[in-house]
Amino acid sequence: MLTLTKGRYRCDRTFDFGEYGTYEYNYEIRLNAETGQMTATGSLQGTLDLPELVAVEPNFTEIMVLAGPDLVRSFSRSAFIAAGGTRIPVRVEGRYRPLAQDPVADWTCCATDQVRKSFINVLNAEGTKLSLIYSTVIAGIHAPEALPEFDLAK
Repeated sequence: MLTLTKGRYRCDRTFDFGEYGTYEYNYEIRLNAETGQMTATGSLQGTLDLPELVAVEPNFTEIMVLAGPDLVRSFSRSAFIAAGGTRIPVRVEGRYRPLAQDPVADWTCCATDQVRKSFINVLNAEGTKLSLIYSTVIAGIHAPEALPEFDLAK
């Protein structure tokens, strides 16, 4: 997203924890081209009632697809582990768009569908605070090769 948007985009993500609730995470990323400093601002809205969490699955995969000239959508899933050992699945849907004050960019010029595989390196869960440090590997989704033609007359 940083390359595609030159470090300026808005993301709206929906986190769905099933019976435990959902929340929206809406944020903007702004990269200052002169200083290289990045600023992220955002807000969380929703209702979530989770038990105490002690772990998260060590990896998760996000599929990102171009959905329009100024929209990239993403889909991913993972799970947290509660103190009693219960696995709590979470589904995440993301919508990436240019910032409103930026000229509308046509992302179709260089956006490719991709898979982002992330690996959790550090998890710190204390009470109601959860922090993760992770690394991500990005790979393009390549179109499959055409199947050879079959003679259906036989």
